[in-house]
Amino acid sequence: MKKKSSSSSASSPSSWIHSGDFDETSIRITGENTLTHLPIKSTQIEISEFSKNGMTIQLPNNSCAVGHILSFTIIKGVSAHDGPSDPLLDGITLTITAKVTEIEPLGKKSNSVTLQFYQFDEELWKKFTDSFSARQKVIKSVIGRMRGE
Repeated sequence: MKKKSSSSSASSPSSWIHSGDFDETSIRITGENTLTHLPIKSTQIEISEFSKNGMTIQLPNNSCAVGHILSFTIIKGVSAHDGPSDPLLDGITLTITAKVTEIEPLGKKSNSVTLQFYQFDEELWKKFTDSFSARQKVIKSVIGRMRGE
C-alpha cells in the first residue's frame, strides 16, 4: 500500500482544524448538602465559572442556602472518543468541601451558586482548572485558524 504524502500548505482548509481539536472533556461532579444530607446529582450541576479557590455552578432551586456547606466529588474522565482527553488529569478525583457564599436566581427552576472552597487539594485544583484554560486556548486557536489569523 502506497503512503500518501501530505503537501498541504498552512492556508489550506485541512490545516485549520485537527482531529484533536474536537476531543471532548468529560467530567462527572456529584455533591451533597452536608446540612440537609440531600444528594445533588451530576445531571443537576452545571459549572459556570472556576476561580482560584472556588467556582460558580448552577443548581436546582432549594438545593442549598447561603452559609450551607456542600461537599463535591469531581472526576475528570476520558473523552467520548477512545482516547484520553487529558493524560495528566484523566481518572483524577477531586474531593471538595465548600461554603455557599452567594445565590442568584436564574429563573423558576435554578440558581447560580457561588462557592468558596475551604477543604481541597489546591495543587490538584490548579491542574484541573489549568486543563480547562488550555482547552480554551485550543478553541481560540481553531477559531483563529478558521479566520486566517
